Amino acid sequence: MKYPAIGLLAALLPFQVQAQTAPGEDVANAPVEQVQEGLIARTFDLAELGFQNGLSFRQLSGNATIYIPLPNPDALSSGSLQLELEHASTTEVDRYLQVSVAGRPVISQALPDGAGPLSVPVPLSPEDVSGGFIAVGLSYSGAFSDRVCVDERASGDFLEITAASSVTLQLDPSEIDTSAAFAGLRPADTRLAIGDNDSLAALAAATRAAALFDAEAGRLTFGGDGVSTSGAWSEGVIELDVSTSGVASEMAVDNEAGLPVLNLRGSDRGRCGRGTGPF
Repeated sequence: MKYPAIGLLAALLPFQVQAQTAPGEDVANAPVEQVQEGLIARTFDLAELGFQNGLSFRQLSGNATIYIPLPNPDALSSGSLQLELEHASTTEVDRYLQVSVAGRPVISQALPDGAGPLSVPVPLSPEDVSGGFIAVGLSYSGAFSDRVCVDERASGDFLEITAASSVTLQLDPSEIDTSAAFAGLRPADTRLAIGDNDSLAALAAATRAAALFDAEAGRLTFGGDGVSTSGAWSEGVIELDVSTSGVASEMAVDNEAGLPVLNLRGSDRGRCGRGTGPF
């Protein structure tokens, strides 16, 4: 018996842009940004982008680029990157963190002497998207003096951008209207709703989904009661609808509840004795 909708589930993975990491407290503790009316908020941390340990610079020098994926630029209304910093130096030295967005310098943050935490907000806009990403450049630099050359190792300095640094995107749900847009922007956590369907097709799809969406790491849950009413898009909901007649398989995005839901529909023709089915 063939189950084509399992292929539909698998088709979501190539569009998935975030790294699959074990859930932690960082996202839950990220600053809450007010969701604008008619929009939804997608929040994730640097660990979800693949920087499980954040970023670290030392010896008054360092450069890095963070690529924030946004495969559908029309869906973005506004956004922000909240950089959470830990820094220190053992001597008095001028240190700076310069942040650029899409190649354009937007912030030059002086780091005070000594050690401590620091938060730096970076605004993001639709105009910053290029090639399906927003490129955020980070440049750490410093000097003891404009006149004296000193070994930079003497400063004992470091700058850490922690993995708890978070990105919040204000998205227009009406622009998330295709399976590709849903897959490219959906949260790492997934909820699979199969209702009371006990067919072999639904069971096969649920089993395959457990493997595809990292159920062992807690990234996949089952059930239909998980829709947020706050406008925060914290999990991607996939609904399975199996019938004994109709099209072999199809995908559609439903935004009626305010948050995007991907519907997988199809007929379980194996139950009709034909030996094929959508799942």
